[in-house]
Order: sequence, then C-alpha cells, then structure tokens
Amino acid sequence: MVRPLVLAALTAAGIAAASPLAAQVAPRVVVRMRPFTAPIVLDTLARTHDVDGTPSAVLGAAVGAFESFKIKAEVVDSGRGIVANLKFVKSGSLAGVQLSRFVNCGTGITGPNADGSRVTLAIAVLVDPLSGSRARFGIAVVGSAINMTGSSVEPNACLSTGVLEEKLADIITNRLASGS
Repeated sequence: MVRPLVLAALTAAGIAAASPLAAQVAPRVVVRMRPFTAPIVLDTLARTHDVDGTPSAVLGAAVGAFESFKIKAEVVDSGRGIVANLKFVKSGSLAGVQLSRFVNCGTGITGPNADGSRVTLAIAVLVDPLSGSRARFGIAVVGSAINMTGSSVEPNACLSTGVLEEKLADIITNRLASGS
C-alpha cells in the first residue's frame, strides 16, 4: 500500500516535470570559485549578439578571438556551443592592457587589486543557432583575485567591466564578416 503522502509527493513531482520550467534547458557552464558562495551560471551573465554565420563559424571565430588575447581555449564543444577557459590565470595585464580595465576586483592601498594580484578568470563564449545561417553568441567573464604578498587572505571577487566581452565580440564579428 502506498501511503497518501508518498502518493501526493509522486503526483506533485510528475506535475513539476511536465511544467514549462522543467522543460528549460540546463545551464551549459557553471563554475565554482572562492569567494563566491554559490555556483556561478555563466549562461546568465552573457550579453548576447545576433550575427550572420553558422554556429560552427562562430565557434571558430571565438577560438580565434581567444588566441588574439593569448587565452587558451581549454573547452571547445561544438555540440553544446561552448568555447571557454574556466581557470585562466593572469597577473598584471592581458594583451598589454592592465587587468583592472577588464575586471573590478576592488581596490587596495596600492590601487586596483586586479593589477597587483593573481587573477583567475572564467571566460566563456556560448553559441546558439538561429534560423537560416544566423547564430547568437554570448560572452561571460567572472573571476577572483588573490594578493600574493603578505599573509594568506581570502580572494576578492572580480566582476567584469564589460570591456573584455566587448573586445572579444568585436573580434568574433569582424572574423565572421571577413570570412576568416
């Protein structure tokens, strides 16, 4: 005999599974990093761009954009539409530009923490097909900074200024427009 509470729970689970919320696609890229206490769903941070080009062309252009910043594309997944480096470690500058231009990790006595700390970034380009030969891509960046001088301290959260995403998006759209 099935107890009434168990039956009610199973029925509710069946209704929840059939609801539109259950039909939503699971996030593609989730990272955990200190000092953030909850998982970070990069899919929710991405600013999207609609472009002329197939998803595979956009993925190729994204890999090229990473290369132009000397960021190794650790994840290239054409099935899920992902180009990413989820543990990109950098100190001081990226492509000749101070890191504080790309991420805000707070400010210390010597200036922006991003410029004087070891910064770990999670960077992802997420690509979705649209109708015809069009695609939508989004770029997300988040990170943390650890001050390497002095005693052991908790890392600082680094939030994107939007500049890196903008520069990567420009490179991707220019590569698509030129066919390279």
